[in-house]
Amino acid sequence: MSSRDQRDLVLRLGPLDAATAASILDLCGHLQQAIWRAYGAEIEAHWAATEPDQPIYGRLSPTSSRKR
Repeated sequence: MSSRDQRDLVLRLGPLDAATAASILDLCGHLQQAIWRAYGAEIEAHWAATEPDQPIYGRLSPTSSRKR
């Protein structure tokens, strides 16, 4: 899969005031920390098992030559 095949995530936000935008950013930061704490080792193992041109999301390619 080439980089041109990857789909970009597009979030269309309505108008936000500064306080709401700051709260959403803060929430995203807390979510990221919680995910890393809960799944960090599994995420890093998954990334380490991917091939150089393979996307890091989704299931690993069954034709992967790397051993787990």
